[in-house]
Amino acid sequence: MGKIVIGTLLWLGIVPFLMGALLLSFLKREEDGAVQCMVTGYLEMFAVCQILIVPLILTEVPFHVFSQMLAVVYLIMAAVGLIRTRKWIWKMMTEMARGLLHHSWTIYMAGGAVLVQAYYYIQYMVTNLDDAYYVAVATTAIQTDTMYRYSPYTGRAVTGFNLRYCLSPFSMFQAALSRWIGVHPSTLDHTILAPMLVILAYLVYWSMGKLLFAKENRQNKEKDSTEKLTGLFILFLSIVHVTSYYCIRNQGSVLLVRIWQGKATLASVLIPFLFYHCYRMKCRPQEKGNMLILLTAMFSCCLVSSMGIALPVVMLGIFALLFGLFQKNSRYFGKMLAGCLPCALYGILYIVLKSV
Repeated sequence: MGKIVIGTLLWLGIVPFLMGALLLSFLKREEDGAVQCMVTGYLEMFAVCQILIVPLILTEVPFHVFSQMLAVVYLIMAAVGLIRTRKWIWKMMTEMARGLLHHSWTIYMAGGAVLVQAYYYIQYMVTNLDDAYYVAVATTAIQTDTMYRYSPYTGRAVTGFNLRYCLSPFSMFQAALSRWIGVHPSTLDHTILAPMLVILAYLVYWSMGKLLFAKENRQNKEKDSTEKLTGLFILFLSIVHVTSYYCIRNQGSVLLVRIWQGKATLASVLIPFLFYHCYRMKCRPQEKGNMLILLTAMFSCCLVSSMGIALPVVMLGIFALLFGLFQKNSRYFGKMLAGCLPCALYGILYIVLKSV
């Protein structure tokens, strides 16, 4: 049990935080705090996995080779992040400790609501028919030391690749995590990864709230603080989510019932992040690294679901029209088009491999 706790803290807490701090330090975005470090770190983990794994799957590299390569890359990036940003991290941790009891009451209420929602994944488990494929694919990869070479339904070897899943292999990322932490993929998905993804989703919403309610974006700057309004924003979203189970396919439902599935991660974490980041690019065009973070997010979308190759392009297209074409901002319009390149790459690859 102790090894599982340590592995969870390492791979789902420390490593993504240090990876995010590393990237933000290179981009000189030290004004971003611990929340942005964690969110950016997860995006890096997803994007690095996507870039690394697709060629390995298509060349039929064993699963253990991929798992070891990915672990080495993550640990190197985290180690460099710790060395490079240790003073900044210490400063962030010190400021967080000093301000722990000096936040608005809405922040504590919002934090409690989020933790309760995350806890329900630990205490209870909900399964559906999609688990028969996604969890079984991860289990099959570990047991056979292959990636998408055996059917998770029958256990028989397959003659070709199911390209929809091979180009968006989120299950292989989960299989690697389960091997590193030392738990079964089903335990990882339902009990460990799911609550962490719930917290990650609300960290994205926290970032969104701080941007929407920043003083420069509000007419009345004195009535309420940005922190108080952001806490109310999170509380409002929590109420929306916990009352969303009137349909199994809306965003609130997938967030609290099956967020470990790639398409649910796309809907709950990555699409909201794209909304936040594209709006931030419009509000703060002078910031460095906006395009790099956008491309990282788009690669992440491609990892989690085949729908992540198409739907994020729609999101970027909407922002390109609203803040690029309609406002005659050619620079912003060009950035949105450039952000579609990862999705275009995997879309073209799918068409080429399908026609062979």
